[in-house]
Amino acid sequence: MLPHQAAVAQALLAEGERATRGGRGGKGGRGGRGGRGGRGGRGGSDAREDMAAPARDVDAEISRALEELQLKEAEEQRAASEAEAARVAAEAEAATAEAAEAAAAEAAEAAAEAAAKRLRKEAKKLRLASKASGEGLRDSGAVIPPEPDASVVDGRRSCCAPSDFAILCMLGKGAFGRVALMRWRGDGRPYAMKTVRLDSLATDKMAIELVTERRVLTELSEAPHARLAYARCCFRSAKHLHFVMEFLQGGSLARLLDEAIQHQTQPGLALPEPIVRYYAAQLVLALGALHSRGMLYLDLKLENVILNARGDAKLVDFGFVRCDVDVGRLQAVKRAGGTRCYLAPEAILGLPVSAPCDWWALGVLVYELLVGYGPFRGDNDKALGAAICNSRLRFPRHCKEDDEDEDLPAGAPAAASPFASPSFEPPRPSSASSVTSNSSDGESAPAAAPVATLSGEVISFVRKLLTKKAEARLGTRGADECRAHPFLRSLDWAALEAGTLESPYVPVLSGETDVRYFARKFTSCCTPTSASEVGAGVESDMVVAQAEAAQAAAARKAELKEQVRLVNCL
Repeated sequence: MLPHQAAVAQALLAEGERATRGGRGGKGGRGGRGGRGGRGGRGGSDAREDMAAPARDVDAEISRALEELQLKEAEEQRAASEAEAARVAAEAEAATAEAAEAAAAEAAEAAAEAAAKRLRKEAKKLRLASKASGEGLRDSGAVIPPEPDASVVDGRRSCCAPSDFAILCMLGKGAFGRVALMRWRGDGRPYAMKTVRLDSLATDKMAIELVTERRVLTELSEAPHARLAYARCCFRSAKHLHFVMEFLQGGSLARLLDEAIQHQTQPGLALPEPIVRYYAAQLVLALGALHSRGMLYLDLKLENVILNARGDAKLVDFGFVRCDVDVGRLQAVKRAGGTRCYLAPEAILGLPVSAPCDWWALGVLVYELLVGYGPFRGDNDKALGAAICNSRLRFPRHCKEDDEDEDLPAGAPAAASPFASPSFEPPRPSSASSVTSNSSDGESAPAAAPVATLSGEVISFVRKLLTKKAEARLGTRGADECRAHPFLRSLDWAALEAGTLESPYVPVLSGETDVRYFARKFTSCCTPTSASEVGAGVESDMVVAQAEAAQAAAARKAELKEQVRLVNCL
């Protein structure tokens, strides 16, 4: 009972007691004398009855008041319980809403991250050759540059000046120079001429890379290897250094992979396993040949592997090569450069590198050819380096390499094997009815093609190449260790070394100057108006060539920069 309720009850009880005492005073009437005494007694009895009635009313009123108080108290308790229950329900609802909001925000963030990754991977896969034309990576027809006048092939066997060549078209452009398709005046054969501007070498490091590339190309020309590009000749003009090399028409492995992904027709592999085995074996020969000459390549990537007209691979771009290295004893050198996604863990950590660094890059390249993207990913250089050093190598779900392999993150691109023939022409339906089902005729849709999977041999080959510990990596004890692996053991190595083994992929070409596998934004510039457009000082006019030679001789005396001096010392 509440305090104010107890006070009211006590007041009512006190009033009842006072009324009771007044009734008892009526008994004195019995002490009267005679008749008056009798009347007094009756008067006292009536008084007692009159006083008892208010007492009974007070008791009833007290009872009603107590009942009302109890009912009110019960109502207040019920209201308090309902309010508490409502508060708990509101708190639970708020907690549920907050949890749902947090889950939705997390899901949205994950979806945004997955979408961003998917866009980055799609951008990497496509690598569109030309933004202006809007065409795909593969041209349907031949791209033949216009030929110069037939008189340019005059039988002159000189190869010491730009005027000894006639330009056909551009092939590419880099930070330090350009590459052009040239026709030699001696026998009319096409060559690729790489021209580097000497005044663009802003640092000593760039000059050293140029010197190293010239040294490697010169040494390889003295002892050529079928899987290594070499210079037919090297010479210097007034402001440029020129490398004349074999024209490789098939494009790079990066372009071949882009083409395969773009024309995907079924889920599976980016490139068929036999094609990957063939090019992996050729790169094993190339790296083994460099290592046997005391050289570390240190820049293996898809863009530096170029295919010739037969579909055979060759290594190009030797700017990061380290020479005079005792590869057999695993002599380590300081890393000079390279593409980060191909770097081994020891290179990411800034440690000296040796031959195992090249074999790691081969593992990354083989993984890319199989799956369509790299084995390690990161939003920035730091995250990519952490993934290379710490993340476990995983294959896509359809590979089913083992039970503990987890799925790839959301947004990973699905690669495919689009090529059903060595000519790499993707199947194209003749009409829409060949693809969709015709319910009116009772025909069903064609059965889905089986998903291509990776063999255990190629997965083992990639895993051993991508071993984190350099000393345990496949190839550390020489190229023969890779050749003996089950993935490559079945190849005819004698025929592969002799160049008689048929390539599983042969580029479709229409002539010795077909440049369809090069970017159209460069090959469309087939009629330069001056030597400056190709960076080589090439002029078909012999008079202009002689004037340029005279100016070159005068300019040599004036140019004494450090980078040029390094080149002159060769």
